[in-house]
Amino acid sequence: MTLDNLVTGWQDAVKFVPFERGDLLSRSDIDCVFEKYAPVAVMHFAALSQVGESMQKPGLYWQNNVIGSLNLIQSAVYHGYQGPKMSTTILTRNQTLLNSLLLTASGSRKTIHSMMLISALH
Repeated sequence: MTLDNLVTGWQDAVKFVPFERGDLLSRSDIDCVFEKYAPVAVMHFAALSQVGESMQKPGLYWQNNVIGSLNLIQSAVYHGYQGPKMSTTILTRNQTLLNSLLLTASGSRKTIHSMMLISALH
């Protein structure tokens, strides 16, 4: 299934899976998706990524990319997500930030190993 707020995306681009309109900044939107679909894998591609705009509006990017990711991780931990991987596009170069988000979400480094958050490194 796909969860998207459609700020920079298009619903008709979602093929072959159910679509839910929602936002990673809304923990209740994420919780509803975990409750309804009980995902076995999570892939996070919801980061804002326009470099020029990020220089003009850094707060918007920090809020969307970091807080949205933290909400997703917290929801996954809360709902007992035990999938093999959680992949994210926004933390590919900052392992310290990734570990901090996980520790904040779980309160335990053990979750880091059980969730095995990974990302595609360039």
